[in-house]
Amino acid sequence: MSRGDGSIAGYVSYTAFGILALRAAGEPAGRPTIAWLVRAQNADGGFGLAPSSASDSDLTGAALQALAVTGRAGSAAARRAVAYLRGNQSTDGGFGQMPGRSPNSQSTAYAVQGLVAVDAARGSVERALTYLTRLQRTDGSIAFSSTSNQTPVWVTAQALAALRREPLPL
Repeated sequence: MSRGDGSIAGYVSYTAFGILALRAAGEPAGRPTIAWLVRAQNADGGFGLAPSSASDSDLTGAALQALAVTGRAGSAAARRAVAYLRGNQSTDGGFGQMPGRSPNSQSTAYAVQGLVAVDAARGSVERALTYLTRLQRTDGSIAFSSTSNQTPVWVTAQALAALRREPLPL
């Protein structure tokens, strides 16, 4: 499954979610895979799609969840990722995918799950949950953002885990 360097296909996304899937199956990720994920962290503390990609809230949240299930919730890598997320939180409590982008429910959900997984930034989590709650529609779905209701089933599914404060694996 993993390459010789420990990654899963050379992507942070595949590696983080692979670690979470292995954990859900009761299997260890292996030291090389965990070490590769830690090395893939960017200088700003965040994680991107691949080691050379710009950091974003989604993958930083996913990486935090992977670090947590491998016993690294209190590591330097986790602390730096938390700091990245806190710096990327908008004044309305939501998280944009990348710095400077408008907040959305999916990026906010990933960030919340990551922060909850490592038991960090409780004030940020509460503000993010308030943001998600404000986006709930009368039919119960969660809107993608204040200006878009795209993919309501997918968005709502991601937001529900965050609203319940449940990181992956569920």
